Amino acid sequence: MKPVLTFDLNGTLTDTSALNPIFMRYFGQAERRHEWFAQLIELAMTCAATAEYIPFGKLADAALRMLAIRHQAVLTAADIAEFMEAVRSLPVFPDVPAGLDDLRAAGFRAVVLTNSARATGEYTLQRAGVLKKFERVLSVEMMQCYKPLPQVYHFAARELGIEPRDLMMVAAPLAPFARDATPLSSRARAKCSPRLIHGRKSSRPT
Repeated sequence: MKPVLTFDLNGTLTDTSALNPIFMRYFGQAERRHEWFAQLIELAMTCAATAEYIPFGKLADAALRMLAIRHQAVLTAADIAEFMEAVRSLPVFPDVPAGLDDLRAAGFRAVVLTNSARATGEYTLQRAGVLKKFERVLSVEMMQCYKPLPQVYHFAARELGIEPRDLMMVAAPLAPFARDATPLSSRARAKCSPRLIHGRKSSRPT
């Protein structure tokens, strides 16, 4: 049986470089996006390590505020609201629609397993026009704990009616923050452990 391809959302399917103009306006450097994303992942990993669940949107907000304090930038409530809406509205990488079609034609099932709220993930994918290309959108909020805790993947497997060993996680590494040109379909076909959250490079967090 072919593995069920379980895609990360933020930075794997979605292109976080679309946030560059906002970081340029707020901080004077588009590269602050990488710092924000790293801070966001650090917060999520801290939640995982301490068995505490805080919604991902709140962590994204907190990471931005921490960045502002660190670099002495003044952000208004309107700025933060604008940023959070931009995160929810990220586009997907150009090769994602065709890559997903190729994978489906090859007989693969495709689902999303995201740290974002499920409603947020569905909103993002709907805006990008690819929501219907996925069988399901699963969120860590359904388990109230973050990847890479094992219970997240066991939960996803139960929801999909498969064993955890039949999951293949497709996700961008945290560094370097640069996307390569390997097509999505080729990356997803690469053999990896179900517990491994590496698959393709992108301009990513989460």
